[in-house]
Amino acid sequence: MRDLTFFVLRVWMFIAFIFLTSLLLSAQQLDFDLQRVLQTGSVEGFRAEVQAYIAKHQDTPLALYLDALSQSNAGKAVEKYKQLLARHPNFEYADRAVIKTAQYYFSRGLYVAARKHFLELIENYPGSSLIAEAMYFAAASLYVSGNLESSYAEYKNVINQYPDSPFARLAKEELQEGSFNGKDAGVLPNVNLANAKGKFAIQIGAFTQVNNALNLKNYCLKLGLPVEIREKKENNTTQYLVWVGAFETREAAENFGNTFKKEHGKLFRVVTR
Repeated sequence: MRDLTFFVLRVWMFIAFIFLTSLLLSAQQLDFDLQRVLQTGSVEGFRAEVQAYIAKHQDTPLALYLDALSQSNAGKAVEKYKQLLARHPNFEYADRAVIKTAQYYFSRGLYVAARKHFLELIENYPGSSLIAEAMYFAAASLYVSGNLESSYAEYKNVINQYPDSPFARLAKEELQEGSFNGKDAGVLPNVNLANAKGKFAIQIGAFTQVNNALNLKNYCLKLGLPVEIREKKENNTTQYLVWVGAFETREAAENFGNTFKKEHGKLFRVVTR
């Protein structure tokens, strides 16, 4: 594995850049005017404006968010973000609170905790503009923890789902420079599954709880794959089967399934539609 100190330093510098950028963006989007403060670049001015707002709007979600945002101590900021999320999980800027918390743990080298929060953002705020960022850093948390195989698959997901984002560029660099034991940088076979009408599919899950099947279906939809849930009743039990694709031949389904397993770590079996 290449020098992790260099890797972490590079990623941390990128986090710092993102944090400063998001700080400005957040301030511009809030419902009071900080343009004058932003133009002067005065941190103290920013904090003064924030404190004035907090004093007038105590205990509101926005006041709690601004209180955390303006903290000079990162640890205290994270505690305030956690309080905000516990009380107002659906607040407009809750996703930003989650990712700032995750970035804090990543910067401290607490990669398991960091990944937990990056995944929390992905799961709980699927419409967030921060998904690509969370996906990249969730993969990076695996990489620096030595879990190369899983991080490889997740880096590929970032590239496939957000090819034009700066995080896709970073993910590509990791795939090219990282220690992935000669894994290729290919993608899933270029099969036009959306229009396929074959009689074979790959089954990648069988669940007794429909929510588990729906989660896996959503995972595949984010990859742009045609996916469906089939119900199978047996001995008074209902199973929810997750099927992907429609292949003309069993061999084509097998080939696709093998590549899918390699890149996404999902077991499969070929089924007849």
